[in-house]
Amino acid sequence: MFYVTYVLAELRRRSGRTILTALGLGIGVALVVTVNALSNGSIARRNRCSNR
Repeated sequence: MFYVTYVLAELRRRSGRTILTALGLGIGVALVVTVNALSNGSIARRNRCSNR
């Protein structure tokens, strides 16, 4: 239980760093998902064009 209270206290104490870290992680995950979707879309289009 000590770890939970310690972590919450540190998150409150360093709120700016916490927000920037969460924002960076969110942007990173969004970019990976976007690049993966674009890659899958281009592969699907290439396969459709080559099957004609």
